[in-house]
Amino acid sequence: MAISFAPQELFSLLFHGTKAVDVLQAALELGILRRLDEGPVTVAQLSQDLELIPERLVKFMDCLEGLGLVRQEPEETLEDTRYVSIEPLHDAATIIVGSQSVERERDHFNWESLQGRLPEVLQGKHQVPIRSFDWPPRNPQQIKMFEATMAQGLDPIEAGLIKARDRLWPPPPEGQAVRILDIGGGDGSLAQRLVTKESHLWVDIYNLPETRFLVESKVEKHSDHLEFVAGDFLKEELPSGYDVLLLVRVLMDWPDPIAKELLKKAMDAVVPGGWVVICEPFRKPAPLARQLFWNYFLMGVDGCSSRLRDTQNYHRMLSQTGFQKIEVLAGEPPFDLIIARRP
Repeated sequence: MAISFAPQELFSLLFHGTKAVDVLQAALELGILRRLDEGPVTVAQLSQDLELIPERLVKFMDCLEGLGLVRQEPEETLEDTRYVSIEPLHDAATIIVGSQSVERERDHFNWESLQGRLPEVLQGKHQVPIRSFDWPPRNPQQIKMFEATMAQGLDPIEAGLIKARDRLWPPPPEGQAVRILDIGGGDGSLAQRLVTKESHLWVDIYNLPETRFLVESKVEKHSDHLEFVAGDFLKEELPSGYDVLLLVRVLMDWPDPIAKELLKKAMDAVVPGGWVVICEPFRKPAPLARQLFWNYFLMGVDGCSSRLRDTQNYHRMLSQTGFQKIEVLAGEPPFDLIIARRP
């Protein structure tokens, strides 16, 4: 297990966070993390294989150990000292600091407008400029930037849904399709992935009319499986007649009254015996850590009430709405699923 730090040590690491990221990125680029994941490796082996200077490498490895990422197995000489990763590092580092990092995409948002001014933000004296970002996104540029970020993190969501497919959308009789409504379906990337893998699915992508331009190319390419449905669930009822209704990272962005109202509309949108699926990070330490950027940035965006809920909260909402057979299904971190059936 990773090391748990006392406050002073944690604060020191946070203060020097840019240096820690530099170390992590170098370890990824040099291939050190992969070698550590494969098993104990000596300073001499790493130095020889990667053409590194041993005396400098030892200090570098101390940085990784100080971050709680590796364990040292001392030997008589520094060159024979072995290191091994405490938990798998390479894939996790690729996600966070690699060239296609989700975090890099998030960094395009104007979070700097809040930096150093959080006391004013909390006092209501400062916020993210509306021209930079508003909720819901108010112009094509904001829409495109936000939906691009959402599309970057789809791999674990797709994997979790596919894992649950035998429960949610088993193959229907020949010639029929399973109809899915993807509420707030972004730019259509998730729907496109699902219909590519599951030929018996028909997915309607339900989103604000302003997002149509992001979805058109995907709908055109998969016109026999995808359709864009323009609407605003804050102002109108949902279209109906669906076997499965997906709420992927949707409810978490709205306060309880709106979330409850949307679940009531979902009850009318799904057929008897159909499923509603809530897929998002639920309130646990690991997802909260991954949510740091959005919690920081959205402090300055009053329209968005984004907050992780625990599964008991959703169980209560679904029960009050009339859904039955409510279950929590393990997905792919940090996304789990809550499924519930309309009686």
